[in-house]
Amino acid sequence: MPRTIFLHAGKHKTGSTSIQHYLADNAEYLANLGLATVENLFEVVPKRRATALVNCFDIAHCIIRPELNTPIRLRYPELAAPTLEQQRLQALRINERLMAKPGHALIISAEAFSFLRRPSEREIFDLVFQGFEVRTVLFLRERQDWLESWKKQTAGALAKFGRPVGDVESVFDYELSSWLADDASIEAFFQPGCQTLCYEAAMEKHGSVVPAFLEAIGLDPSECPPWQEYWRNRS
Repeated sequence: MPRTIFLHAGKHKTGSTSIQHYLADNAEYLANLGLATVENLFEVVPKRRATALVNCFDIAHCIIRPELNTPIRLRYPELAAPTLEQQRLQALRINERLMAKPGHALIISAEAFSFLRRPSEREIFDLVFQGFEVRTVLFLRERQDWLESWKKQTAGALAKFGRPVGDVESVFDYELSSWLADDASIEAFFQPGCQTLCYEAAMEKHGSVVPAFLEAIGLDPSECPPWQEYWRNRS
């Protein structure tokens, strides 16, 4: 039977940083349960280094359509417009590294996965994760609140880089009709095996999204290391 990948796909502004810090701080505990936490692979931005960085934006950006100007791509011009063949080769290298990871299941987190929409991206997605059963965990938030929070987060990037000319799908589209707020399309991309959780419900019940995520991957939060202090980037 294929091993499982628990893929935490965001969205942005739904407590992803809290989950990532929890995973980094408790990687050894999870490994003892057979759950290997995957750190960022630095395939895409090799010069960027951080200790126990489990926001796997490299893996996500290997898959994301080349023409989408994400904040990471605007910050690192070397990420711009890879060819399809470059994406395929990178996907196969990443897959080899994932296959070499120990454990009966892997945990990968990157909110940038929530940008995925296209069939061409699904082709690369399947190359990256071939040989695994992918079970996606996706947090969704009330659309207007989410858009306002996303606008605050990306205001600096918009001021610095401006909206790239010719962008059809822009990460700086803050309207309710924005493709970014089309949650049904995100869920459809990750089928089968997508578990959708409500950000507001998790916060109301626990004051944190971490226990909801732990439950989604089959763990009892009461038996896990404390999670109550993990609440980052509140907006």
